[in-house]
Amino acid sequence: MSRLYDIVANLAEFDEGLTIYAARPWTAASDAVVAQEPEGGGDGETWFMSVDAARQVLEGWADSLDRSPSIAESTDRLIAYASNAA
Repeated sequence: MSRLYDIVANLAEFDEGLTIYAARPWTAASDAVVAQEPEGGGDGETWFMSVDAARQVLEGWADSLDRSPSIAESTDRLIAYASNAA
């Protein structure tokens, strides 16, 4: 099992067709897994967002900054996005 922070740190390694599942409440330390839909989400994890959507959110946000965001900032950004979209 990984933490959500670790998945965000390695987001480029995952196939865009996969989905991120994470245990609530969503924090950087939440247990998380990347899996095919609908197989994922076991062991208390709930749907978080697709890998493709996470990349798009982070790319659009990073383009608006004058620096590269940290992994912690990127994780927080995805949590805020997923929380508001739910």
